[in-house]
Amino acid sequence: QRSHRARVHGEAERCCGKKLESVARALNTSGSVDDDEGPSLAQQLAAAGAPTEIVADAEAAPVVDSSIEVLACNWLTVEVFQTCQLGFANGAGGAICLGIPATEIHAALQLQRVPRPHWREVAAGIQLMGRVAASTINAAIERATKH
Repeated sequence: QRSHRARVHGEAERCCGKKLESVARALNTSGSVDDDEGPSLAQQLAAAGAPTEIVADAEAAPVVDSSIEVLACNWLTVEVFQTCQLGFANGAGGAICLGIPATEIHAALQLQRVPRPHWREVAAGIQLMGRVAASTINAAIERATKH
């Protein structure tokens, strides 16, 4: 018998989960899905209180390709993901990205008027994308602090 967590994760995987991971990674490096990008990585790091050298490195990062392919089965999830704010925490070692809080996902589902029967699938996809985004951002922060 599978747990609820495994069932929800499975729903995200069923609808092109690996592609959602690619989209999340691309959105949190240099790309965008549409013209309304929201805050850049550098702006998010600055708002979280990251050291100025880390913010400067994020601003200086080259833009390689700003186009991202989003499969039709993932479009709603990506749209809602883009309205979510990543959570950051500051510690002795600097800023760290925590992903997307559940309350943020819930609010985004309501604000974007996602039909309730789709909430579980969309929320699972956003959680997956949030974990990938956090991993990507934290790796960038770690690289920047090693200089």
